[in-house]
Amino acid sequence: MNKHPWFFLVISIIILVFLLILYSKMAFMPETPKRFRIHMVADTIQYKMTSYPHQQEIYSLNIEITGSLDGKAYMNFAKEGEEYSETIYLDKSKVDHTLNLNWPTNACMLSYYPVDVENGEILLKYRFFGPAH
Repeated sequence: MNKHPWFFLVISIIILVFLLILYSKMAFMPETPKRFRIHMVADTIQYKMTSYPHQQEIYSLNIEITGSLDGKAYMNFAKEGEEYSETIYLDKSKVDHTLNLNWPTNACMLSYYPVDVENGEILLKYRFFGPAH
């Protein structure tokens, strides 16, 4: 027979508490950002950014844009069915923008328009926000 049954009880409680903390952090953690990379920066590009399928009641969209260009370009972000909502201009050299938009829908149409760009690369990280369910 085991001389220290309390030892196993304490270890079991510690493991249970650890699992509960891990679950609560996963349940309330913001979604991992989705990524979209623009390799062909000299071409006009259309891309539909969407939320994760389980996300509902979207109220916000966060977009981080990084990279570099050897010329100028601009991007439009629009709700479906609209021509534009938000426009940003990208200058020659390093690109580093963050947008936090009030966004009541689970999709966003990105339109990328190069002006005088031949080389570079752009990375978008985006995430839609809604209430935790």
